[in-house]
Amino acid sequence: MEKRYCPYCGSLLKPFIDHEGKSRQRCRNCGAVIYENPIPATALVIPKPDDARQILLVKRAVEPCKGEYSLPGGFLEIDESSEEGAIREMLEETGLHGKVKKLLGVRNQPSPQYKMVLLVGYEMEVLGGELAASDDAEEAKFFPLDEHPPIAFAGHRWFVDNYKSLITNY
Repeated sequence: MEKRYCPYCGSLLKPFIDHEGKSRQRCRNCGAVIYENPIPATALVIPKPDDARQILLVKRAVEPCKGEYSLPGGFLEIDESSEEGAIREMLEETGLHGKVKKLLGVRNQPSPQYKMVLLVGYEMEVLGGELAASDDAEEAKFFPLDEHPPIAFAGHRWFVDNYKSLITNY
C-alpha cells in the first residue's frame, strides 16, 4: 500500500521521479522525500547442543506461511542491535537462552506485507532454558539437516545451506 500522507507533517504526498529515475513520494508541504527501506529481521540456525547435524525449526503460528516451518527469528526493535534481537527472538520463540556464535550472512527476502525484509542470519549457541514454542511459533522441534520438513522462506533455506557448508565432514 502506497503512503498518502507525510509522516513528518501529515500533509498529502505527491509522486515524482527522482534524479535516478525512480518513482518516489514527496510531501506537498514540507518537501520531505519518502524512501522505502527494507525491514531488518533475524533468522537463526540453532544447532542441537549435543548434535550439530540437527537444527531447530519452528512451525509458524501466524501469516505469512502459517502452519509451515521456518527458522526462529523475527523483526528487530528500534533500540537493539541485530545480535540483541537474535538473542531476544531465540528466547521468545523457543524458550531457549543463547548467544550468537557466528554470522551466516545477510539476505533480502521479499515480503507480501513489507515489500522487502533484510535478513541477518546467525548460528546460535544454546546456553540453557527449556525448549517450548511460544510467541509466533506453535511448535519448536529439532530436525536432522537431511530430514527436515520444507522451509517456507528462501532466505531461511539459504542460511541452512550456508550452515551445512560450514560443518566439517558433512
